[in-house]
Amino acid sequence: MSKRAENEVPEYIGFRMSKQKWIEVLKPREDTYKWINGGAAGYAYVNKNKIVKIIRGSKYEDKMEFIKNSEKEVNFQERAAKHKLAPKIFYKGFVDESFFIEDIPYYYYIVMEYLSPDKWEHLWRGQNDTLMCKFINDLVDKVGIINDFDPTAHIYINKNNVVMIDYGRCIECKEENCKKRMADTLEIVCGRNKRSYSPVSYSSHNRSHNRSSRSHNRSHSRSSRSHSRSHSRSSRSHNSYGSHNSYGSHRTRKQSRK
Repeated sequence: MSKRAENEVPEYIGFRMSKQKWIEVLKPREDTYKWINGGAAGYAYVNKNKIVKIIRGSKYEDKMEFIKNSEKEVNFQERAAKHKLAPKIFYKGFVDESFFIEDIPYYYYIVMEYLSPDKWEHLWRGQNDTLMCKFINDLVDKVGIINDFDPTAHIYINKNNVVMIDYGRCIECKEENCKKRMADTLEIVCGRNKRSYSPVSYSSHNRSHNRSSRSHNRSHSRSSRSHSRSHSRSSRSHNSYGSHNSYGSHRTRKQSRK
């Protein structure tokens, strides 16, 4: 194994119980976590059935604000996981030490269920809007939250099961228009009935204007899904779960700190 540069995060990490922190692993074992993805927000490491999300604390001047925001994300995800709308969280915690490079003075980690790309795939608009609308229904009615910032990047499907893998941008929402706000962000149209909130045709809103756009959207959606599946197959070793999370696309460990 080549020596790690000073401005790189480790390729392999493991949790040391005695020190309650993550350490670099030079000789990988079965329970070792391997780096798959990283960016400005943090890093993702995966082993056979778990993934650990390392959230960088460097953008926060106030340590307590960082801890509060991280714990809010955990709270949202744990609430959603109770209804099978999110990966289950196994462990989480704050570490008041640098994560191997100087500009990360402290970090928060979340160890959660790993969604294998052999079973799960990214759910795109137009692929199954019925299940997308049902997910919005459940997220609002059962959990009381929405993501109206960047949900498209984080929604995955396995047969008829839909989950969102990142809750860092979620907010509490008890208003009448919560479901519509998230549906609008996802660029899908769901019914206005608060109970059913099922998908409806764009043409029922504006038949003449949307006939051509539906054709374009279907063509674009097929192209996007084809590209996604092709990309997923070619990058199985990196894992599609990490490639679409909030940390961005695949980068080298050196590039990911920028």
